[in-house]
Amino acid sequence: MVRLIRSAGLRARCRTSLQALAAHLNRSAAKQLALLTAVSLIILTAMSFPKGIDMASGTAAGPAPLGSFAWKGFNWEKRVWSGPPQYNQIFDPANVSNPDANGHVTLSLSNPTGTAPAGAEFQSTRQGFGYGTYSTTVEKSLSLLQKEVVWGCLYTYDPLAGPGYNEIDLCEASAWGGGAMYGQSWPVTQGHGYWFDADKPTDEGNKKTDFEVTDNPILTHKMVWEPGKLTFETYAGERYTGQLLKRTVLQGPTVPVPAREAIHFNLWVVAGGGGDPAHVQPEKVIIRDFSFTPASSVRP
Repeated sequence: MVRLIRSAGLRARCRTSLQALAAHLNRSAAKQLALLTAVSLIILTAMSFPKGIDMASGTAAGPAPLGSFAWKGFNWEKRVWSGPPQYNQIFDPANVSNPDANGHVTLSLSNPTGTAPAGAEFQSTRQGFGYGTYSTTVEKSLSLLQKEVVWGCLYTYDPLAGPGYNEIDLCEASAWGGGAMYGQSWPVTQGHGYWFDADKPTDEGNKKTDFEVTDNPILTHKMVWEPGKLTFETYAGERYTGQLLKRTVLQGPTVPVPAREAIHFNLWVVAGGGGDPAHVQPEKVIIRDFSFTPASSVRP
């Protein structure tokens, strides 16, 4: 029986057996493609970038190998390859802007034909951030996010670090299609969480806390990654001076251990859930700031 759990702003995301199976299959395919992509990128990077650059930390000659643009002390690569998680596998590097005069990066969801939307994604060229404090400030009224659109926000990911792939999601938001195909109405929610086994269905292979979105046009998200512990905070406004909207602490033996994870931001369209993914309208998110402070530099 399909049901929706509502309590203190939490909502069930793919909690039925049908939804769990779909999520499992989609993630398995995504991981396989991501693995092939990662191996290809590692080979290309080793061939293309000059000696003296530490590909793992980027400390020997700067903020890691050159990518599409430099921003906030690191280099970043726009996604040019197709594949999951975008439902039709289309990503367009033109949907990621270079930093503007204010230092902001804009991610856009385009649909020039009206029936084939293209997602946006960029990632750090540096691999291996590890323990420390991550922060990002985002301009987007999430209450207006289309039900088929997923704002991936900031997340870490290492396609070679199975089974959880070091995926830590600081601020992922969506209505996951809205739930109409199950006779339900899913609101847009935002989440703090991580995966420890992506081969398992949602809610079995991950830990996540969902919470209601607000009308705040600007949000600041902070994550502190420590051994066996993750602390997430979401604030209204810039920096940490506004209202604390949500604080989540997740700890235990399944918390990811640092590997060669990169930092990603993405905006994409999900299939299923009763939405109409082919006909989504253009969306955009403005990333106003990003920072990372290694654990050794974080004050108590």
